[in-house]
Amino acid sequence: MTPVETTLFLIKWIHGMAAVAWVGGNIFYFFVLTPLISKGEISGSLSRNIAKGFGILVRMCIGILVISGSIIMLEALTSPHVNSQYIATLLLKISFSIAMFYFVWRQGRRRTSRLSNYAQPERPESQGSAILELVSTPRIPIIILCLGIITFLLSDLLAIIFLSSAMTN
Repeated sequence: MTPVETTLFLIKWIHGMAAVAWVGGNIFYFFVLTPLISKGEISGSLSRNIAKGFGILVRMCIGILVISGSIIMLEALTSPHVNSQYIATLLLKISFSIAMFYFVWRQGRRRTSRLSNYAQPERPESQGSAILELVSTPRIPIIILCLGIITFLLSDLLAIIFLSSAMTN
């Protein structure tokens, strides 16, 4: 392996590890922690600390994914084995990734808003909206998880398309 190939291999490995950490963390968070939190088996302060720690991990993963993904994309697009099917799949993967980033940003804003609302004294007219917000809260993590799983699928599909194109050329 040349130094360039080794560097690209490491970048792809780091990209994959960041994706696994984020999506795997979402699976754990959604299927293990969320039920425990909703049953009251995990305290509010511990729940907030877990969310804060996971939020830091997610932001690091997003940074790694954007930087490494850009490098991987540029390397792939300069290959003679790229065809229109690869580009269409890549654009779809990028779209799902951007949607994930948006939902993470939106969830972070909602969490910040909720935390600032907790510091405010309880007002009777806001009880209905607080209940509605709690009921609708799990939607964003589910959306992020589904987009992450689909993005993984698209990554594998890109590899298959690329290899298929390389073998026919």
